[in-house]
Amino acid sequence: MENSKYYSPLHEVLFCSESLSGYTTLAGVVAFDGLYVLLTMHMIAMLKSLNLFIGETTNENFTDLEKQFFLHECIEHHARALKFLNDINRIFSPILILQVFTSTSIICVIAFHASANANEGDSQILVMVLYLIAAFYQLFQFCWYGQRVQNESIQLPKSVYDCDWYKCSKKFKTTLHIFFLDVQKTVDISAYKLIVMSLETYLSIIRTAASYFTALQTLTEE
Repeated sequence: MENSKYYSPLHEVLFCSESLSGYTTLAGVVAFDGLYVLLTMHMIAMLKSLNLFIGETTNENFTDLEKQFFLHECIEHHARALKFLNDINRIFSPILILQVFTSTSIICVIAFHASANANEGDSQILVMVLYLIAAFYQLFQFCWYGQRVQNESIQLPKSVYDCDWYKCSKKFKTTLHIFFLDVQKTVDISAYKLIVMSLETYLSIIRTAASYFTALQTLTEE
């Protein structure tokens, strides 16, 4: 096989497959990452709009009946947002947990390989550094948008408390109190509810990869 790969037709087949493999891999990664960003941005928009809507529930231009109706719409909007978030977690959980473990391994191994082969030449080191930056960025992208979802969720109880609820009817206050208890639970994007996609998780992964890198270097020196 070593000699036959230089002759037709195997040579042409291998040339075409290797030439296209990079583009197909890039297209798959971009499509998946883009879908994740698109869905999480939609989730962020739902929570951000809900924060704005809550403040309008106590608008003094509304009647008590209209305020009550508007509050029920906010509650339904929140329920739809939670359902959409559950769909995101259900779809992306298996890939997110795989992404976390593979990113940790890739960062550790590439950093170790780059340090161990620092004398191979500038071009080789540059390729490794670029690959390492890509691994950092891809992981950061998942955690950053997950953090933004979490931030908007944390803002919901404050939006409920800051509205002019004290000027409303007793029925409105009772409904708003129940809603307030409901929105206090922070929602987030997670992998099977084991790993929350946030900046704290990102830093934890970096620290874990760094500790593995140090352990590999120590074993190599011994």
